[in-house]
Amino acid sequence: MKLTKINMFSLVALAGLALSSTSVLAAEAGSTSTPTNITLEKGDDTGGETDPIIPIDPLDPPTGGSLRIDAASAFDFGSLKLGSAVSKDVVVPKDQSIGVQVTDFRGSGDGWALTAKIDDLKGKKVPTNILKASISIPKGKISTTADGDMQAPAVALPLTLSKAAAPVMTAKKNNGLGIWANDFNGLAGTVTIKVPTNAYIDQYSANITWSLQDAPM
Repeated sequence: MKLTKINMFSLVALAGLALSSTSVLAAEAGSTSTPTNITLEKGDDTGGETDPIIPIDPLDPPTGGSLRIDAASAFDFGSLKLGSAVSKDVVVPKDQSIGVQVTDFRGSGDGWALTAKIDDLKGKKVPTNILKASISIPKGKISTTADGDMQAPAVALPLTLSKAAAPVMTAKKNNGLGIWANDFNGLAGTVTIKVPTNAYIDQYSANITWSLQDAPM
């Protein structure tokens, strides 16, 4: 027992010496500071291109500017037979999705709003045929890049397309900086079309106009 006590004392003493030695070695002899500087400017106003962060085709070219639309999907509903239940989901290309993407490299935090509107669905065989259909875009799944801030995101909104522009994605002040995508297939729904039962058979087409405003709505 005596020997054990001596060994323990020796270890404690050695530990104390080690700590004392470490303290001496770690003593600060002095310090100074040097400046680090960087100036951030908004992205290129003359153009630019950002690859989509969800599997949708990019615009070629994108709308350009430091606040721009990078991608916006076309809607193809294929063929539909008239009947009592005349509605159909959009055709999604293989290994892709349906959606839109916006880049905000202004660095101002002013916010923005992406709107959509549609003109008349006109017949190809008989141009006077106007299809009174309803196209609905669901609230999609918002995503951003790895360095994006999901605490200050853009927001997806559901929308039934009409001739009046309405928001499909918006970012309030100090939100939506960087790259933001809205995947219309990312949650429970998808883009759908509803056709009235009294429609004329024809091949119909229309243009959807996507507009990006430099302030939230």
